[in-house]
Amino acid sequence: IDLHQWSESEFAKQIPKMEAAAVTVNRDDEKEFYFRAFGISQSDYTNYVEAVKQNGFDNVEYEKDRQFKAQNAIGTVVTCTYTPIDEELSVRLYQK
Repeated sequence: IDLHQWSESEFAKQIPKMEAAAVTVNRDDEKEFYFRAFGISQSDYTNYVEAVKQNGFDNVEYEKDRQFKAQNAIGTVVTCTYTPIDEELSVRLYQK
């Protein structure tokens, strides 16, 4: 099993690649990219959200300690959900 999965799609390139102990891609097509990253700290989550914003997701719907949702200029939406007890970050990128 590949513990460091990622996408090569143009759609997924809208967000930064996540570096983590393990990353699994659960969906990867032209309308949605969804991955889960493991071994994530609170600061890893915060840093990733900042990197996502720097990639153009600056129309922020909400930004909390464990949840983030924003849209970019072309209407792609990203959600990030951090679960501290599991040290897990789930990220979904989708076309609205």
